[in-house]
Amino acid sequence: KDRERRYQTAGELARDLEHYLAGEPIEARRDSALYVLKKMMMRYRVPTAAAAVLLFSGYGFGATMTGLYQQAQGEAKRASEEVERMKEPYTRLLEKIAGNRIDPVTDSFSTMLRKRDNVRRELEGFANQTVEFMVDDRLLGRDYARFACDTMPRLTGRLLRVGQGQAHTTLEAAAEQMEPGDTILLGQGTYKLPPRRSWRDVAFVGQGREQTVLHLQLETATRVRIAGVHIDCQNNEFLDLRNGGSVQIRDCLIDNYNSGAGGSNAVFASGSVLLVEGCVFEGRSGRMAKRDHGGRVFDLRGTNVLYARATRFVDNSEVVRASNLCVFDDCESLNRLRSDFGIMPYRGGRVLLRKNRVTVHKGDGPEPIEFSTSSDDAAVAQELRGVGRAGKSEILAGLEALHLDRDPRYWAVLLMHAEQEVRFLASGRLAALLRGLLPKPPKPPQPPKVAEKLPAPVEELRTHGVRAATVLRWLDYNARDLSWDAKAGCYKLERR
Repeated sequence: KDRERRYQTAGELARDLEHYLAGEPIEARRDSALYVLKKMMMRYRVPTAAAAVLLFSGYGFGATMTGLYQQAQGEAKRASEEVERMKEPYTRLLEKIAGNRIDPVTDSFSTMLRKRDNVRRELEGFANQTVEFMVDDRLLGRDYARFACDTMPRLTGRLLRVGQGQAHTTLEAAAEQMEPGDTILLGQGTYKLPPRRSWRDVAFVGQGREQTVLHLQLETATRVRIAGVHIDCQNNEFLDLRNGGSVQIRDCLIDNYNSGAGGSNAVFASGSVLLVEGCVFEGRSGRMAKRDHGGRVFDLRGTNVLYARATRFVDNSEVVRASNLCVFDDCESLNRLRSDFGIMPYRGGRVLLRKNRVTVHKGDGPEPIEFSTSSDDAAVAQELRGVGRAGKSEILAGLEALHLDRDPRYWAVLLMHAEQEVRFLASGRLAALLRGLLPKPPKPPQPPKVAEKLPAPVEELRTHGVRAATVLRWLDYNARDLSWDAKAGCYKLERR
């Protein structure tokens, strides 16, 4: 029907026939697909237009969906990478926390302090994070035996005498021969402990605060006991434990303390465990006597724990600024000063009080907690052993949470209890917990060559103290290899 596609003359048809017969290309040919399609589109314009719209719409939809799918895949991948990136520090944090969980049976206070410091360092930058430590400070504070365990020197029974007519006339001479496990018995007089890099597992025992005067300044002390002396600080601190430590102070008078900068304090400590019992701190003395305030007794920074029992604080402007766990058990304050800040609970500080007669001024920390029963009370020990009357101890459930009934260190400390019945209970419980594992009891110490009777604190250390120290020393070495056999109700020793 298209005139332009026809032969215009007969001659054109004849020439095309000749080309065909000669095998040459001809001008006449079948309509191409493009030509036919073009003709169909021109003849059916409306359907063709509709089909074209559908075709291009489908193509556009497919292309769009493909693009969206690829975009979604890319975004999902980026989101997954972002989630992993954000999870990584939290995963590390959780691993650190898991690795620093507290075991109330095997961990000492020092270990607990280290673990808590580790976690707190990890939590820096995670402002809203909270950590459960398994063990509540309110329970730990009532566990007097744990404080005693962590500060008790592991004594061997060896005794070095210092004084007139003794093997050592000066403390300096005795210090040259001191070894871990020794007890130094100071006679009547005044003594000065020479500077030394570190003291470990030693006890200094005097004839009483009225007869023995001791000048000292300890900077590194691990399980050191000072008892029965008048500590004259000579306008200094007598404890300056900036790198941690563990010290017992019993039946001592402490005065003339002054840090020299920013006021006065007797004890400066960081990362330390302190047990103070039966002492008197007189603050308004030395350089501070001319001022209206007597300074602070304890300057505790960093992570510390303090247990003060049956101790008097006389004329001190402040007993402690408690930013950590502090326990005051049957203590009193006798102040005649213009200002008396007493106990100041600060952020992070937990204060426990029993029979309290020390002023408490509210800082910005939690409210102090009153308690009436301590873990070394005879009733508690008997209940844990199963021979007491149910309900005597208000904190029995809490102490069970600390697993004191199966804590060998707890029962080892009770070997030094004042009541014979409790010591007997402790001995039996240790034998049951560590069946066949305990070392043989040490031989009784040799009687002194001189006729004079040893002071009661020294006798206590040389008998019950050495026995308890023997068990604790063994536990110090083997605690990590002990595993609890719940079925047998005792520990097994498995070397790792």
